[in-house]
Amino acid sequence: MQKLFKSKILKLISISILVITLIISSAIAYTICHSWPQESGKIILPGLQAQVEVQRDQLGIPHIYAQNTHDLFMVQGYIHAQDRFWQMDFWRHIGSGRLAEMFGQSQLNTDKFLRTLGWARVAQTEIQQMDTETKNILQAYAHGINTYLANHQDSRLSLEYTVLKLLNPNYKPEPC
Repeated sequence: MQKLFKSKILKLISISILVITLIISSAIAYTICHSWPQESGKIILPGLQAQVEVQRDQLGIPHIYAQNTHDLFMVQGYIHAQDRFWQMDFWRHIGSGRLAEMFGQSQLNTDKFLRTLGWARVAQTEIQQMDTETKNILQAYAHGINTYLANHQDSRLSLEYTVLKLLNPNYKPEPC
C-alpha cells in the first residue's frame, strides 16, 4: 500500500514538472516569436502616398518597391525598425552617450567618454547643413520607424527589450 502511494506521488510530481516545463517553454517561445517581423499580409501605414510592395527573398531580406521616394524611405524605416530596432536604439544611445538610460548607473563613465567624442554634436551640425530633399528623406525614414514604434512596445519590439525590462523596468524607447 505504501509502495503504491509513493508510486502515485512520484507520478504526480513527474506530471507536474512536465506541465510546468511545457508552460514555461511555451511562454518563452511565445515571447520570442511575438516580436518577429510580419513577413506576409498587409500593413496599413498612415502617411503613405501610394501603395508599396515589400517582398522578402528566401533569406528574409526585404525588397521594397515604391512609386516615390517618400514612400520608399518611410517603408524602409518601418521595415528597418521591424527587423533591427534594438540595434538602432542601442547605437543611438552609444552615439549620444546615453547608455546609462538603458543599463543604469554602471554606464555613467562610458557615457562621459562617449560624450567627449562629440558624435551627437557633429550629427546635429550635419543635419542643419543638409539640403531640403535629404532632410525630407530622413524625416520619411524616421516617420516609418516611429509608426512601427507606436504599435510595438516591450516584448513586441524584441526579446532584448523583454530582458531589459527585467533589468530596467522604467526604460521605454523614445521616438526618432
